[in-house]
Amino acid sequence: MSENVILTEEQQQALRELIRGKNVFLTGKAGTGKSTVLMAFRKQTARSVVFLAPTGMAARQINGETCHRFFSLKPLAVLSPELLEPLDDQKRKVLQRVETIVIDEVSMLRSDCLAAIDKRLRDAAGINSPFGGKQMVFCGDFCQLLPVVKPLPDFDLPAWLARQFGGCLAFQTQLWQNAKIRTIVLHQVMRQKDNWLLNRLNDIRYGIPSESEKWLCEANRVFCKEAPEGESIIELCTRNADAEWLNRQALKKLSGEVIHSRAVISGDFPWQSYPTDKDLKLKAGLRVMLLRNQNRTEDPYVNGDLGVILRIDTLSQDQPRVTVRLDRGPVITVEGVEWEHWGYSVAHDDDGRERLTLKKDGSFTQLPLKAAYAISIHKSQGMTFNQLKLRLGSGCFASGQLYTALSRCRTAAGIFLVTPITAGDTICIPEVIEAYRGWDFSLKLWWEILTRHLDRLPDELVGTPSVIDLGWQEASEIPVLACLQQAYREFCCRCPQESDGEAAICSTPETVWALSIYYELTKLQRTQLWHAALCWLINKVRLIKYRTQFCAA
Repeated sequence: MSENVILTEEQQQALRELIRGKNVFLTGKAGTGKSTVLMAFRKQTARSVVFLAPTGMAARQINGETCHRFFSLKPLAVLSPELLEPLDDQKRKVLQRVETIVIDEVSMLRSDCLAAIDKRLRDAAGINSPFGGKQMVFCGDFCQLLPVVKPLPDFDLPAWLARQFGGCLAFQTQLWQNAKIRTIVLHQVMRQKDNWLLNRLNDIRYGIPSESEKWLCEANRVFCKEAPEGESIIELCTRNADAEWLNRQALKKLSGEVIHSRAVISGDFPWQSYPTDKDLKLKAGLRVMLLRNQNRTEDPYVNGDLGVILRIDTLSQDQPRVTVRLDRGPVITVEGVEWEHWGYSVAHDDDGRERLTLKKDGSFTQLPLKAAYAISIHKSQGMTFNQLKLRLGSGCFASGQLYTALSRCRTAAGIFLVTPITAGDTICIPEVIEAYRGWDFSLKLWWEILTRHLDRLPDELVGTPSVIDLGWQEASEIPVLACLQQAYREFCCRCPQESDGEAAICSTPETVWALSIYYELTKLQRTQLWHAALCWLINKVRLIKYRTQFCAA
């Protein structure tokens, strides 16, 4: 994190909780600055801390290590705590000395892996309490990408995880409950300022498009458009194979000789953590993405910068020197850089006391480049783009894929859909929505107030089949809308206010359209949305009155 980053008030509050040494789950929507808080914690804490993540790419984003590597967990299909092999003395000392363990992208951490981590820490500390009494900091968003859990031959893994741990997700385990983890929800989105896009992202986050054909029509009308001619815009794909094929095809179409840049690898650097291709194939005219920050006075660039190769100078046997024109204007020179793979060890200070230290296990030296015509949605997590194409192909197949993809872009105008969104693309897990309803104070308060106000509505109104039967009355004359307005006013009086004066509301399936009524109808006077939203709400009121659960489709 750069020195000039200023934390928002809610980020500062989250940082203070981390520094206090409590077990914390730091969460929030895409773009709320969760990683920014972690980097501030790294700089300010005086504790012995390790930074981990479930995947090599996620670990590299925070200059950390994978959970499997740090805890000496074999890459088995199933991680059963009783099958773990004993730790060696060096690793045991490391686990004993560490005070705080930070796990980023916890949404991708499977429940059996969390249980194995707990077993390792209890054994090392000799303390039979959650995680051996260590401070645990989990960070991530369970509405984004989740762990891959597929049935194995002759073994139903999802069913086994449900029986053993309560589910495949970390927060579903009894261990998570026993650790008394405090959940901190960040609300202020830093990446997008486009209110229309933010509202649609909230809808997708909680699966609302699967219930509304009109929502899908409006979203596809905005997103399904031709990309500007002459502009090369990165494509996000649901499958990695599709992204690799697009990149290979783009390379073939370019004239000229292929220049190879070969990585120099020393020590122990796991192949799963390679930041780019070991054998990088380049041509003049190739669109590329920069994979590192370079803050030098001449030729500065940042991770995620996009550009085009102008020239390749083969000055060395391994990596050439590459001249790149960035899309934002500057022409830069890119040379090989070193990525380091770090491990943790125990050393003794001058007084003979043991302390936790980082040790360099290996290095990977290569040009910080990769072809930038396409990238998988999974690999785009944590990135931000001004423009992107979204290629859904045969459709999304994992929870959070659509939300993760669209939330990479700063504005709705910068999103270009290659294929339309369908209801089946908005995959959402009801248990996750229910969990967020319980984690967020403002969300719980809004639900309690809204339900109480809706309880006062007469049953004959609840049964109204269509908004057409109500006619085009004034807002104050429509009981449902009047009820909503009263609930919202009470909420604003009781809920902490954000800096912009609006109450902090995390959207849920039952409130997104309700709030759309209040804002879109009374402020923007969009009668078509009035019609659709009020009809939707009336149907939902019927469900609320009979206490029917409707977290998501």
